[in-house]
Amino acid sequence: MMKDDDSIERAKMDQLAFRVAYLIAGFLQENLTETEHQELDDWIGESMDNQRLFEDMTDPKNLETWLKWRENTPSVPTLDRLKSRLEFTPPAKKSVLRSFWPYVAAASILLGAAITFEWIQNKAKPENLVQTMPKDLLPGGNHAILTLSDGRTIALDSAGNGNLTQQGNVNIHKQDSGLISYQVINPSVSPGKEEYNTLTAPAGGQFRLILPDGSNVLLNAGSSLKYPTVFSGKKRLVILTGEGYFEVAKDPMFPFEVSAGTNTIQVLGTHFNINAYADEPAVRVTLEEGSVMVNQKTTLTPGWQAQISPSTEVKTIKADLETELAWKNDLFVFKQAPLDEVMRQVGRWYKCEVDFKTNITDHFNFSVSRSVPVSKLLHFLEETGSVHFSIEDKKITVMQ
Repeated sequence: MMKDDDSIERAKMDQLAFRVAYLIAGFLQENLTETEHQELDDWIGESMDNQRLFEDMTDPKNLETWLKWRENTPSVPTLDRLKSRLEFTPPAKKSVLRSFWPYVAAASILLGAAITFEWIQNKAKPENLVQTMPKDLLPGGNHAILTLSDGRTIALDSAGNGNLTQQGNVNIHKQDSGLISYQVINPSVSPGKEEYNTLTAPAGGQFRLILPDGSNVLLNAGSSLKYPTVFSGKKRLVILTGEGYFEVAKDPMFPFEVSAGTNTIQVLGTHFNINAYADEPAVRVTLEEGSVMVNQKTTLTPGWQAQISPSTEVKTIKADLETELAWKNDLFVFKQAPLDEVMRQVGRWYKCEVDFKTNITDHFNFSVSRSVPVSKLLHFLEETGSVHFSIEDKKITVMQ
């Protein structure tokens, strides 16, 4: 009976090993579906051991090691059994270099992950699995504080789901760990005087909000939005600091307006992003859908961006929607980005200080999930050979 239990347990570990290996291989080749990407993110987030294994499996140096190790290692039953179950179809060839390396990487990842799981399951004792973890910073998440019109505050991280409180004719409702909404109790009652709430997503946090008119707003780390519990004026006005992505409910009778510093963005109904952090060189308004007017003089069409200087001069450019909207899709995406731009985002999301010990003039291209620990992101930068980092408490030091 014990042997049957062992066989069942081994089969389960084999299944887990190959599933994780498949997901990691797909991550390297950038061909995971959204569901698979979420599955991998969930697995990484389960434990620091999983995070470390993911980092090891995606380290290019380890890929070469595994390949060389396989070439020089005598065949053993466990390895042959694993290899016999290794099934992977390489993508259609685009060129020799573009098709060969992803296949080799994926195959070695599959084999390496399976071997690692085998070793953990059959060879390693618990005391041998305890390793000294390098200093690291975990990613941000759904964290926010709601400030009510009377000054009271609610920590949304610890608040339970359901009705949080009532303000006038409105219930404030927490639907899940990352969303609050405002629900009018009796639509026939006069809205009365506007009373403002403020939702604040601190460094290392983000949160989603459904406004009383049905508009949807996602706040990025280090941002806040001030808004009325009920819109009662001739326009729907909200005040943004930091960064927010808006999906505005259409209502031609009551235009929607965002105030960001000295700038105003007017819309009727549309999807757009505003980046108005104080430490950014310009305010950026990026339009994904619909139409917006910036400072009552510049109209944007989908796929375009307005860049507003501190002197309120407006410049329009063709937007790179992938990079500008990456954060709302739980990604970091950088294309020819200077290091200071990269590290500003890192500082906000990982809630840390960044100290530059040297001036790095290189520009960087990479993408990575916002759910990975900071060491994984910094690894991509260090692979260029032009920059190195150290992590101490909540501080990242940038070195040549």
